[in-house]
Amino acid sequence: MNDTALAAVEIRRRFDAAPQRVYEAFADIHTLAELIRPERAQLVAAKADARLGGHYEIALRMAENDVWTVRGVYRELSPFRRLAMTWIWVEDDPKDEQHTLITLRFVPDGDGTELTLRHELFAREESRNAHAEGWTECLENLAARLQDTAS
Repeated sequence: MNDTALAAVEIRRRFDAAPQRVYEAFADIHTLAELIRPERAQLVAAKADARLGGHYEIALRMAENDVWTVRGVYRELSPFRRLAMTWIWVEDDPKDEQHTLITLRFVPDGDGTELTLRHELFAREESRNAHAEGWTECLENLAARLQDTAS
């Protein structure tokens, strides 16, 4: 398979919350870190300079005691409408790192929000598939979080 032909991960999901609340879940680095954190992982660090060109980094200690770190740069911050950022898992050898791009669109839908999450530029199919699974879990976590805060 030609690496450049890999399809992007694209997930659409409706949330019973205003675009502002859904956007803020992704724009706030600590909330995002909790959303992406697997159940048995522990948050080690989360820091961000949430502005155009600003950097972010999230470090998670996995059950096997390995630390996984994701970092990137904010490419677009249009409050309550769009958020785009690069997404790079830090590897022992930097040549193994995949520089991918995430774009999130927040569209008002009645009293809720339709979110479109697009993650693209994968070099390997197994990475794309793992991210599709991870983002699906992340959005489930977000739905539960929004439900809990609405109560």
